[in-house]
Amino acid sequence: MALAAQNTQFKGIVRTESSTSPAMEVQFWTGDEQLRMDITKPVEMTVVWSFGNEPSMRMIQHDEKMYVEWGPMQLENARLMMQQAKLGQATVEITPLQFEATGARETVDGKEAFELRLQTAEKEEDSRLWLSRDADYGLVEFFAHYARALHGTTQFPMTGTDNDPLGLSHDLDLSLKQLGSASNLDGRVVRIVDGGSGNKPPVPTTISLHSLESGPFSDVLFDVPDGYARKPQFSSYVP
Repeated sequence: MALAAQNTQFKGIVRTESSTSPAMEVQFWTGDEQLRMDITKPVEMTVVWSFGNEPSMRMIQHDEKMYVEWGPMQLENARLMMQQAKLGQATVEITPLQFEATGARETVDGKEAFELRLQTAEKEEDSRLWLSRDADYGLVEFFAHYARALHGTTQFPMTGTDNDPLGLSHDLDLSLKQLGSASNLDGRVVRIVDGGSGNKPPVPTTISLHSLESGPFSDVLFDVPDGYARKPQFSSYVP
């Protein structure tokens, strides 16, 4: 299964739901070399990543009409710090995933979708994917774009995990590689149901893709709005 659609410019909503926490929605726009994500909880915020030769990350706080920006030098310093932190860590083996069709069908965001169940020896594991052959873009493509944006910036000094709004950074690369190794995924992933076997009792989580539209989009979407002031950076960490 290809991890990238031909058109890389899409707009959509990623919705995460579970029985133990309120539903969370993140609106996103992907460009050829950019990603914008709008988050409304716990505060209204926009995060914009730019890739390419001059990478940058902007965190825009709308209630204060202010933003913080990190350029290539700051992001490179963060990447080097993360490399040092990872020295000596064990390499995780990529285990290919296998799925079996359940026969279930459903309309997901206006597209006909079918269900696959993860084949596993674990009795408590009950993870499923919903795929659509009608979709031009799916969750795997979005997460691949998101992983590229987070590369080297996941634990930027003094920001904790604020620049990983979905909280997926630790497992994202591994999950993408595992999904990429699956040989029987004939379609785009429009819904993921994680069985939550890591919790006792299990807490299933559903991640789904909604309101998908294709671009191109105006570059203005990836700019700081007029009238917003730039916050001073953390001088002890920025050369």
